[in-house]
Amino acid sequence: MSVEFDLSATMAPPMRAEGLPPAAYTDPAFLAREIEGIFHKSWVSAGRAELYPNPGDYRAMTVGGAPVVIVRGKNGVLRAFANTCRHRGMKLVEGSGTCRALKCPYHGWVYGLDGALKGAPHMEETEGFDRGDYGLVPVRIAERDGFVFVCLDPTAMPFDEWWGNYSDIIEPWSPGDLRIARTVELDVACNWKLFVEVFMEYYHLPDVHGQSLATVGYEAPDPCDPSTGQVVTQFGTHPNKAALLGGDIGNDLPNIPELSGRLAGGTRYSLVYPNTPLALSVDSFWFFEVEPLGVDRCRATYHNGFHKSAFEHPEFEIRAAAYFRRWDTAIAEDMAILARQQQGLTSPLARAGRFSHLEGIVPMFGRWVAERVGGKPDPAIVAAE
Repeated sequence: MSVEFDLSATMAPPMRAEGLPPAAYTDPAFLAREIEGIFHKSWVSAGRAELYPNPGDYRAMTVGGAPVVIVRGKNGVLRAFANTCRHRGMKLVEGSGTCRALKCPYHGWVYGLDGALKGAPHMEETEGFDRGDYGLVPVRIAERDGFVFVCLDPTAMPFDEWWGNYSDIIEPWSPGDLRIARTVELDVACNWKLFVEVFMEYYHLPDVHGQSLATVGYEAPDPCDPSTGQVVTQFGTHPNKAALLGGDIGNDLPNIPELSGRLAGGTRYSLVYPNTPLALSVDSFWFFEVEPLGVDRCRATYHNGFHKSAFEHPEFEIRAAAYFRRWDTAIAEDMAILARQQQGLTSPLARAGRFSHLEGIVPMFGRWVAERVGGKPDPAIVAAE
């Protein structure tokens, strides 16, 4: 690895580590390593199972630039495939919707919801052509606690190992009973890692959200919980609702019924590596799917939701709108600051910095990235650990 990508300081323990070097956020060569070593080898979020409630419901997405389609089969099984026709590579579908079959818009090849090639017009004279040999390329898919993940690499670890003990950690929030209320797609003027990082630390709250979230009263979070999977997570308390602006306090929806004790007064923030920041609060949840579009642009697909019982509240639409105001206000403040951070990192004089204890997950994320793009730790640091 070239000298400008020396990542040894990033791989030190969190309170001794430096951040990733500026080149990690600005150099196309570094991004290429991330696409190959992270996005094409990891389990990445494909939303929640309720996005695909009925047979034929589908959603197109990209995983490190690779088009993928997720579709619910006639037998109720959720499947994922490369979103590319086996004839000449045309992307089959875009966006989301419901279909009876997947039909190529270029030459009319038709695939069943199970990926099998059902129709290939005017191929009768093609010697040795067998439709059974040209079904859609399958992509690994997993559902757990209502969340859906896909993985392009057939040799990557099983999803149960990736998820680890996270089901036990989030069980008090009844994740299977959570439901998405809306999905928003954002185009953000920063490197994908910056977007992930801002949701994984408390340090920026007074300066970036001092006016909007001042009434929440965030306290320093707990240390990260032990995790056996590719997830890092911590819980923090706050005296007021984290998902409402000050002017909307009292306009809240009921708490998640199963929460009690200290958990009923805080929010669990998690990062499911590599690109899914997730917050489980007392009355709501939100999470992102963050994908690089270039060194200085990313797409963040933003899901907000509540416990299924909240949707039965007689004033649900009015009260949900209050939560949307909070989320939209905070995300706009974050997007503005991230664009400025991206600009600052382009300076040839930019240097990696050190971390506060209020940024506990950020150095862990940096180390995780560094390990997967070929970083080597300092032997002296390894010996000290």
